[in-house]
Amino acid sequence: VMTTSYRPIIRLSPDKVNPQVAKKYLLQLSKNPSKALLTLLHLSTLPPSSLVPYTSSLTSTLPLLLEPPGTKRVELLYVSLWTRLNSVVPRRLWLETVNALRPASGGGGGGGENRQHHHQHQQVPHTHQSLIEDPLIVLRCDPRVFRCPSVLQITLRVLASYTSASKANLQERTFTQNCIAMATPEAGAATMMSSLSGGAGGLQQQQHAVSKQEREELCVALTAVQESAIIQLLLEVCLSTDQDKKSQPYGPDFCVLREVRCLVCSYLHQIFIAEPSLVKLVHFQGYAPELLPVTVSGVPSMHVCLDFIMELLAQPQPEKQQFAVQLAAHVIQQYPLPETMGIATDIFKRLSIMTDEIPASMRESYFLPLLPAVIKLCQTFPPLSKDATRLFVSLSRVVLVGAEACDLGSLHRLRVSVTKESVNGSTT
Repeated sequence: VMTTSYRPIIRLSPDKVNPQVAKKYLLQLSKNPSKALLTLLHLSTLPPSSLVPYTSSLTSTLPLLLEPPGTKRVELLYVSLWTRLNSVVPRRLWLETVNALRPASGGGGGGGENRQHHHQHQQVPHTHQSLIEDPLIVLRCDPRVFRCPSVLQITLRVLASYTSASKANLQERTFTQNCIAMATPEAGAATMMSSLSGGAGGLQQQQHAVSKQEREELCVALTAVQESAIIQLLLEVCLSTDQDKKSQPYGPDFCVLREVRCLVCSYLHQIFIAEPSLVKLVHFQGYAPELLPVTVSGVPSMHVCLDFIMELLAQPQPEKQQFAVQLAAHVIQQYPLPETMGIATDIFKRLSIMTDEIPASMRESYFLPLLPAVIKLCQTFPPLSKDATRLFVSLSRVVLVGAEACDLGSLHRLRVSVTKESVNGSTT
């Protein structure tokens, strides 16, 4: 006879759960996670309209998810409840979320009471208007948010909302200023003068039109600067910290970093699709080269870089030229097309010219970081190995000719680096 044992399903009584009790149980997440989990499960059964009274209870306890060790089940329930509330009370939810995730102002010193005292008396809550005027405030949160994928997902939703609101606010203010400028007596007088006299009035009317165009261009420039600053901050989030470098491959911290990078890349792709000009702006600004494998493989819209790589390579700054070659190597490897092979050939021609233009004292620092990119281009298109060979032969001749200004040690280091990169490339 087979006997089956059934585990009873433990649920909270709906009559005993209210916003105060829910907050009390959620605050015990680290000490008594079972009650917190049961509370979240109960709230997940409610319709979105019935969750509104629990908004403050959920947002005020959101920082508890940043405390290690985190529970994935609890995090997913938090994200699910937050998403459902976002469809009912979005503005209130965004504002309370940003204020809840602010870093503690008391720093690392002092006890819990002192930190709470500082938190109450030094931090002024953000307002909806201040967040619209400066969406970067959303990213001035607790640094632990950037290593908690569930909370980061919520933060990126809030950031996208306030960025869109800020853009609409700037456009509305620009339109209002244009309407005011058209309705002022000075504008009317200028229009009247233009109708009475042809030359002077026409000049004043042209100046007024230029002023309107300048306001619109300023609005576009402010929006681009704001969004590029957000992108640069999110790219810095993807950099490996000292703790990330100490983590074991495919360990918990390693997986968290990969999840964070996936969320950031998805967010960047949405921005680049909405505003393709930002792709060029961000890459002309530059960022850490070690992030190129992350962005090229994680952001599908990075193929747009093929349109301006040669323009970036033609910039006078050596660091921008290096970044252009490294960017081209990763993008071409991701998209090995006949068109990209032509770009790679042009890059080798440009590098051959640079062997004569770069000063002797800078050749080593200029060409050594480019060796992995050159090897990557040759691995993508093997026929380019001849161009790479000609480049290195030309570089070695230039170094030997200028031996009195550049010691032979740089040539030896260049030869050793080429050998190491070729060996590493063949093994991978």
